[in-house]
Amino acid sequence: MLLMGSIFQCVNPALTIAAALASRSPFVLPINRKEEADEAKRFFAGDSCSDHIALLKAFEGWKEAKRAGNEKSFCWENFLSIQTLKMISDMRLQFLDLLSDIGFVDKSKGANVYNQYSDDMEMVCAILCAGLYPNVAQCKRRGKRTALYTKEVGKVDIHPASVNAAVHIFPLPYLVYSEKVKTSSVYIRDSTNISDYALLMFGGNLIPSKNGDGIEMLDGYLQFSASKSVLGLIKKLRGEVDRLLKRKIEDPKLDVNVEGKGVVAALVELLHNQDVRY
Repeated sequence: MLLMGSIFQCVNPALTIAAALASRSPFVLPINRKEEADEAKRFFAGDSCSDHIALLKAFEGWKEAKRAGNEKSFCWENFLSIQTLKMISDMRLQFLDLLSDIGFVDKSKGANVYNQYSDDMEMVCAILCAGLYPNVAQCKRRGKRTALYTKEVGKVDIHPASVNAAVHIFPLPYLVYSEKVKTSSVYIRDSTNISDYALLMFGGNLIPSKNGDGIEMLDGYLQFSASKSVLGLIKKLRGEVDRLLKRKIEDPKLDVNVEGKGVVAALVELLHNQDVRY
């Protein structure tokens, strides 16, 4: 996720989300104010159908409140732990130093160079896919609700603490998630709704389907079909994305803004034309 975030110019969101996943959730859940706390978390998520975006927006809100001098009231009103947010902030700096040490980020160039698409939620969610794959659940409509299935255990449920627990119909056909937990049921925690294009560009290897009419992933569990011309374009762009990543790993000083400008532009355009059929 961090490497992809630096290459595809949304390093700040990648740093924040990776740091949050490596520590613990900054959201607190008082027993006697659970509904208010859930509402605060949903506010940060907006219409993203994403716990990860909620984390990102909460962290950004905290930074703004801190600059304005009202950190304590912001965290109190939004059920956030100041201590955890500080831990996430410290870990972000460690991750940034790591990216700098391996040559993927040049701090002397400033943050803007690596954050052109930090406000582009389609790109951010696609980068999430790169970091969380193969933790993928299929969304299948069942009347007025969506049933979720994973390759390993079949039907799963969304954890009650997730912003997606209240979502009945998801706009996009897949969820990526941080982990599965088993209690009374098998739940997925910290999930984000993603498009098929995000999965095709940042998921696993693209394997021709056995009947030759599509593409598959996860040993055939995930199937994608389209016209031959569309499949050809998807394979070509995915190949360019993989080559760009390989070149950057081999030569960290490679300027993606120059060498990969066309690939990134094509990727952004594709992600903004998400297919919602499922």
